[in-house]
Amino acid sequence: MKIAASMVKSGSYLLCSLLVLVAASAAVGADGASYQKEKGTTKTLTEGGAIVRIWEYNYIPEATQPCTHEESEWWKQTRNAGNGVFLAWKKGDQKLMAESKERFLLLLNEGRRREYRVPVEDRPSQILFHAEPDYSYIAQKNKISGTVWVSVEVTADGGAGDVKVVEGLGWGLDQNAIRALRQCIFLPAVKDGTFVAERKKLGIFFCGQPSGCQR
Repeated sequence: MKIAASMVKSGSYLLCSLLVLVAASAAVGADGASYQKEKGTTKTLTEGGAIVRIWEYNYIPEATQPCTHEESEWWKQTRNAGNGVFLAWKKGDQKLMAESKERFLLLLNEGRRREYRVPVEDRPSQILFHAEPDYSYIAQKNKISGTVWVSVEVTADGGAGDVKVVEGLGWGLDQNAIRALRQCIFLPAVKDGTFVAERKKLGIFFCGQPSGCQR
């Protein structure tokens, strides 16, 4: 099932920040096998003079691979907590967000500690939450717009490890993008029934025009 989500920031300047594109992802370790490209679309709509960025999102899938009863129950709880993270983010419910994030990360750790098999097919990592980066004063003053492209290591415990700027904008935006990405929550990539680290290319788009930016 796909969900459409939107992010709008009001004020004299509009900051559109989102994961613009995910390039082909590759697992870190094991055999370095490449995963399929993640699918998703973005659209730009004008609503009351503001730019709204909309993208498609997939719920964490149900179990499709053989597993024990304990693994099945663990995966159901993990799915519920992970989907709760995204829904709380969409609704802007900070209390639900905090509760869901804590439970989701604890469940991921429990699965790894108990060496549970992840009962889904091989898949790339999936972002559940990303913080909106600050738009630096100097960038606002100079109306800087564009995309900061970064290479992110998505760790097997659902966080962001090493983050490197591939193509930056300067003006303090590169550092702000990195800080925001370090707060991301992911469902890690799955390889042969195990959560694995993965490196992927992500872009965060900043818009510095009072009337909004078309992309």
